[in-house]
Amino acid sequence: ISGGGGGGGGARGKGKGKGEDNHARLLERISSEVNRLRFFQGKGKHLKFIQQLEPRIEAVEAKLARAVKSALAAAIRTRSVVALGHCLHAYTAVGRVREAEEAVRTQLVAPAVRAVLKAAPPAAALGAREDLAPLLTSCADAALKACAIELELTRDVQSGLAAQYNLLANAVLAEVDTQLAAARPAAYSPGVPDAFHRNHGAALALVDALEARIVTRASLALFRASPALLSYTKRWNLSVYFTLRFQDIAGSLEAEMDAQGLVQAGQDAAGNQEGGRLTREGEGHGAGDVRFLLAPTAAAWAALRRCWASDVFTAQIADRFVRLTAQIISRYCGWLAAGVDALGS
Repeated sequence: ISGGGGGGGGARGKGKGKGEDNHARLLERISSEVNRLRFFQGKGKHLKFIQQLEPRIEAVEAKLARAVKSALAAAIRTRSVVALGHCLHAYTAVGRVREAEEAVRTQLVAPAVRAVLKAAPPAAALGAREDLAPLLTSCADAALKACAIELELTRDVQSGLAAQYNLLANAVLAEVDTQLAAARPAAYSPGVPDAFHRNHGAALALVDALEARIVTRASLALFRASPALLSYTKRWNLSVYFTLRFQDIAGSLEAEMDAQGLVQAGQDAAGNQEGGRLTREGEGHGAGDVRFLLAPTAAAWAALRRCWASDVFTAQIADRFVRLTAQIISRYCGWLAAGVDALGS
């Protein structure tokens, strides 16, 4: 008896699922007709009887939008691939793609990211060092897994959805960015430059990982032009970060340049340390590492290397590091010229 009851329940479940799919298919067809109706309305907008029909058309469209919203919510709950596909097409037909993306974000992505953050260790105090990379990866993985079906459907170039939907930006990236910024504000602070650089690198790595999932150039352009990506990148205050790096690099150089007299560079000077020395190419006499004799020269070389070190340089503000490099060279040339003039006099 229990076996028969289970079978009947399964049959009813399948019937309900099929009914849900058929309902979504019907809504897609109606959406296409409403889209066509809007097209003809635009063509005949100067005709009086078309103008009289406008309130009725708007009422029909509003009612259809509510029905599609309800169908999408049901499809998201049941994870019906067929129903989800029809609903996404319906939203495309009526020009309400952003509403569908927002539904995916709020119903699927947001709870998944919230669960990851809830299980994560407590946030660091503002101004303290916070390693964002592991948490960022966990949040992104959870978000992608939560809406995997929707992402797969909108990657289908043949269906036409790939050119319309931007779930990676408007659902995944937007929600991860919003929740993570609220839960971990210290990770975005440039007050600790080394930690900021690592966290910024992890943030860019996430963008690269999301872009790797995009299948067409048009979709990639849509992703890169999205407000979600712009907001995500603007959270990182690179101007303050560069200012702190500038003060550190230029300050160390100026301390050596302003010293009285010619100070000999020690073996432990930054420009003379292992891995930081200038290397002369070739073989035989003169080949190998070059040790600087004067402290300002060693400091200038160390400052130049520091500008382009992997834990300092950031490609997004490469122009500023190029300018700083030129300023260091100019400052050293000025110091050298002043020294030569002093010796000549």
